[in-house]
Parts: sequence; structure tokens; C-alpha cells
Amino acid sequence: MKKLLQINDLIDIKISTFLLLLLTFLTGQFKSIVIFLILSGIHEFGHLIACLLFKVEIKRIVILPFGFNLQIKDLDKLTPIKQSFVYLCGPLMFFINLAFINILYKNQLISYVTYDFCLNGNIAINLFNLLPIYPLDGFKIFNGLVQYLLPYKKSLLSSLLVSIIFFISLLVYNIFNPQIVITIFLFIMQFQYIKEIPILYKKFLFSKTYYKKHKKFKIIKDYDMYKE
Repeated sequence: MKKLLQINDLIDIKISTFLLLLLTFLTGQFKSIVIFLILSGIHEFGHLIACLLFKVEIKRIVILPFGFNLQIKDLDKLTPIKQSFVYLCGPLMFFINLAFINILYKNQLISYVTYDFCLNGNIAINLFNLLPIYPLDGFKIFNGLVQYLLPYKKSLLSSLLVSIIFFISLLVYNIFNPQIVITIFLFIMQFQYIKEIPILYKKFLFSKTYYKKHKKFKIIKDYDMYKE
């Protein structure tokens, strides 16, 4: 019973996900959404493996209508390179998905139509996640790498600028290929990140002065501090 309660606390399935599954079942699109969720779940499993490798605590696994979302606790304690690696492990699951899909097809467990759908879905999920738009993996990988080149606050602002530029480019692309739900979600997330920047910077300053391992830190002109 305790284990069931622990699983319930760890996994959060949104009501909107249930509604979407019901809607797709009634409209005959259930198979497509299940395949998409499986591919998305394997993608998030890559992040989970990296978190276990670096002994980072998992807060919760959220199942959203458009995929899985792994909420990670205290990831900021890792170096920027390790953080980038954690987020890179998701898109790297593309190759695991690809092998899995080919095995199913070669053993005639899925039809060519399903195989083609899985193949295109696998490419779309992982390439989309590599876009440097907040809160996608590509953004967090880029942000982690930029933190080595620029002071922390400037790295946050630079990442925001890149995120907005790529979002506008995606917006122009979506004029011809509408993806309304994803576009609205990413639009809201850009404002969310703008609000988060002051909070992230305060947390950064606190970590530099509070934790013993950060008692010594580098300060350059204008008091710009690097994370590492």
C-alpha cells in the first residue's frame, strides 16, 4: 500500500490527458496518441537515467496531453556541463527508439503504416526538443554551455534572446503548418522564463555565499560572476 502511495506521489497524470485519451478513443485516433506518449516516455527515460547517474532527486513525473515531463529537484547543484548532459540524454534516446521500432517492424509486430508513423514521430519529438526555445531540452543544453562563456546573469539573458528569436522563427513556420496548442504553450513559457530570471539569479547569489564549496568565487569587472 505504501509503495502504491509513493508511485501516486511520483506520477502525476493530468485530467486533460485523460480527456484527450478519451477523445482520441471515441474518434479512432487512440493508437496514434498512445504511440506518441510511448515515444515521449522513452525520451524522458533518458533524462531519468542521467539523473540516477548523477544522483539527482526526481520530484515528479507529469504526464501531459503532449507527452511526459520529468520534474527534477536541485539540478542546479550540478555543473553546467553535467546539466547539459542530463538534458542531452533525452534526445539521445532517438537511437533507442529507432532500434526498438525497427525490431518491432522486422518481427512483423507492427505494420508498415505504424512503422512509418513511429519513425516520423520519433524524428519529430527529438528534433523539436533540440530547439533552443524555453523550456525545451535544446534551450537548457544551450544555456548550460553558455554559462561557461559568459557570467551567469548574462548567460540567462543571452539564452532568453536566443529562445525568443527561435520562437519567432517557429511562429512564422507555424503560419503555414499550424500547431496551435504547442505554439500557445511555448508563447506562455517565454513570459514564464522572463519572470524566472530574477529568481534564478537570486538563487545563484545565495548558493555562492551560503554553500561552503562556493566560498571562493571569481568576480570580474562590474561584479559579473561566473557559475563555475
